[in-house]
Amino acid sequence: MRFSAGSLQVLGHPLPRATGQVQRHSALANFADIDSLDDGLTPREVLTERAGLLTPLWRRVPGWRDPAIAGLLDQVFVDRPIPDPDVRIWELSALDTTLLRIAMALMGGPLLLVVDDIDALHDPADQLAVWRTLQRLTDDGPVAPRPERAGLPLTVIASAAAPDLVPPQVRWVDPHGASAATLVLTPVPAQEG
Repeated sequence: MRFSAGSLQVLGHPLPRATGQVQRHSALANFADIDSLDDGLTPREVLTERAGLLTPLWRRVPGWRDPAIAGLLDQVFVDRPIPDPDVRIWELSALDTTLLRIAMALMGGPLLLVVDDIDALHDPADQLAVWRTLQRLTDDGPVAPRPERAGLPLTVIASAAAPDLVPPQVRWVDPHGASAATLVLTPVPAQEG
């Protein structure tokens, strides 16, 4: 969608003129029909496929046990076991599938991660687990698969229709005053004392 008035900058790049620059530094997760996973594949297969798309032709495609992928999975699934790499996607819980989609989005080393519809997870405990994961990623910074982005902060924009389930440390942006909210997660400053 294009805006009809005003100006917009994302990551310091003016839109729509620098759309390509913004796309190179951004990733999407949990968007129906954009990053949906094929239920007949395994976590190993979908991560290897994503890695293949991101890897230059002259380099070896990293696999499930590659340190960068293993580190990213450890960081995303920190509070729960990493799924078996050889089970079918349809056998995974909704939470594990969502976390896998987030991990796949982070494989490109984005500076901006946009996550849609967190309350598609019907269990409030699962929603809370995703919010905590996203907040941790902004606080710690994701494992950087691209060395030039190591140490750079990650900003997460996430949407939810049930804002009462969002942890209090998440900074809110609700441009429409509606019951649904767009939420922006940024690193939480360390408390003194």
